Amino acid sequence: MEKIMKEIIRHEQLTPVTWSDMQIALDKKQTTLLPDDLVLVGEAEGWCETDSQCDGYYYFTVIRLVLETKAEMNQRIKDEKALKQVAQENRYQLHLTLMKEFEGGNNE
Repeated sequence: MEKIMKEIIRHEQLTPVTWSDMQIALDKKQTTLLPDDLVLVGEAEGWCETDSQCDGYYYFTVIRLVLETKAEMNQRIKDEKALKQVAQENRYQLHLTLMKEFEGGNNE
């Protein structure tokens, strides 16, 4: 088994993140920071379109390296096989489309 990155906590709020905000969120999840944890802190800008909008927010995420369980490994392998099969089918469909376009005498 190998170590994988796992998101332990993600917290979003409308005001800039402070250390006390992080402590409160960690306490709610009943966890603490470990020496090897990755802490990502950032700001997501808001946007506005004619029919929708998203307010900006601040966030922090704690990522931890953990050993992958047997069930997680099996699920990951199954998902990778499925994605590979879908990608192969998509490439084949594109191949057929291009063959029809370029070998079908429709070269304008």
